[in-house]
Amino acid sequence: NSSVGGVSNSAHLYGFAADIQPVNGKMNEFMQFIVEWAKDKVFDEIILERSKKAEWCHIQQFSPKGFQRKKVFSLAA
Repeated sequence: NSSVGGVSNSAHLYGFAADIQPVNGKMNEFMQFIVEWAKDKVFDEIILERSKKAEWCHIQQFSPKGFQRKKVFSLAA
């Protein structure tokens, strides 16, 4: 977590979050699928994240505080 600049209370550290990428590299189609799939699920956040070198989908079931806010948004570095 620290090697990628993660925060000290990251949901990743508790097994509540994962960063994933589609094998075929089609991130826009993958994000559409994930958002559709999540409509009837309970989750905290789904974030499309981009850096200068990569993009990935962050899916978080719970925040470390137990929140499940059903937030979907994009972040770019």
